[in-house]
Amino acid sequence: MAELGLITNPTAASGRGAKWGAEAAAELARLGHRLRDLSRGSWAASYEAAIEHRDELDGLVVVGGDGMTHLGAQVCAEHALPLGLMAAGSGNDVAATLKLPIHDMRAAARRIADTTFREIHVATPAEVCERRDPKGHYAKARAGVLHGFTGIGNDYQPPVAAELTIDTSVRSIADSADAIERMLIETSALIM
Repeated sequence: MAELGLITNPTAASGRGAKWGAEAAAELARLGHRLRDLSRGSWAASYEAAIEHRDELDGLVVVGGDGMTHLGAQVCAEHALPLGLMAAGSGNDVAATLKLPIHDMRAAARRIADTTFREIHVATPAEVCERRDPKGHYAKARAGVLHGFTGIGNDYQPPVAAELTIDTSVRSIADSADAIERMLIETSALIM
């Protein structure tokens, strides 16, 4: 039984995020996991709560759209903390690219509860990530508004044994997605 942190965006999908977050929590609990709700009133507050508790967790699960995916990725980036994505927003480009269940919390929970773990190191240079940052999180971190941000205020330690390393500054989104899919198939994490 794992202890999972859960962050839900209640406003995702025109307010259905809260309902789907409750469904996700119920299914993960049914599958034997203990849950710690780290959802707070804002992205930044949820991020800070996750940073504060991540050393006590076996994994982090985010429920929402791409904004929640990015929050989870930031929290897990410098730790070997598994991240579960439960796509419940209107912006689910990451989940769609990875062929994850969208708007189906039970199917997503079953995928997360599976013990198959594969590590993908997105080795894009920090300056490229900062240039691409549409929400200004890097600027907020540099201004001291967002604390514990990976690469700014927190050291980044790249994984030492990732199954796949991708540098999105030199690979297209389609090529990166294909490489991820190939790796998941080759390591039996995804059966097509």
